[in-house]
Amino acid sequence: MNRKVLILNFAVLAILSIATNAATEDEGLLRDGFVIAGTDGKIEQEKASGKWFFVFSSDVSDDKGRVGAGMKLELLPCAALEKIEININKHPSGNYRMWGRVTRYEGKNYIYGIYFLAMTEVESTTGTQNAQVSINEPNDPLALPDEVVAKLKTKKIVRFEELEKGMELKEDSILADRAGFIVKSKDGSSAFVLDAMGRKRGSFSLELLPCEVLEKTESKHEMEPSRLKVAGIVTRYKSKYYLLLQRAVKVYSHGNFE
Repeated sequence: MNRKVLILNFAVLAILSIATNAATEDEGLLRDGFVIAGTDGKIEQEKASGKWFFVFSSDVSDDKGRVGAGMKLELLPCAALEKIEININKHPSGNYRMWGRVTRYEGKNYIYGIYFLAMTEVESTTGTQNAQVSINEPNDPLALPDEVVAKLKTKKIVRFEELEKGMELKEDSILADRAGFIVKSKDGSSAFVLDAMGRKRGSFSLELLPCEVLEKTESKHEMEPSRLKVAGIVTRYKSKYYLLLQRAVKVYSHGNFE
């Protein structure tokens, strides 16, 4: 066989191998934005990393991707998770019913929690145990589902300047059409830094949560940092602010968008 042809064949095989591996990594992943509504499972913390995970009690599918019973996804930092950490001492079993949004970043799925409802094991007359919803006490930090739905319909739009001045968010809010830059740190995390438009820039920034919009934005602008106008959900976890991107578009010097 001609040497050039042999080399070409190896090159083709290498490309096919890379494509196959990429497909394998994406195979089974839930789509970004898929909503998990009232799914039962167990919340557990990984001691080594301190990260929290949701272990599914049953299969969940979006018709293309699938998470099987017993599999777990990492819970992203957010206000709901912080409330869970307070609440979980009352429910050491760790059994919860969850509402949340799935995100997807670099071949992994994550869960952005919206609401968690504690479940308790109740022994029946037949000796079997059944999970029942544990209705929250008046002072319980978790809200009822209908209240959560109402909050989602009336999310407050927060101004970046208010956060810079030390405003404390009580619930998730919307950050709409703010210009700035995405900065990647040495540890691999990314943050959104406000463009002060010529004014003195403060040190305040929002850490970006992993999602498909972030991945595509980083890939598109990795060679040259670009001024972007973004929108997303701002959340607070352990006194630190995070941003779940919904949209990010490049802003040119003459004010037009890409």
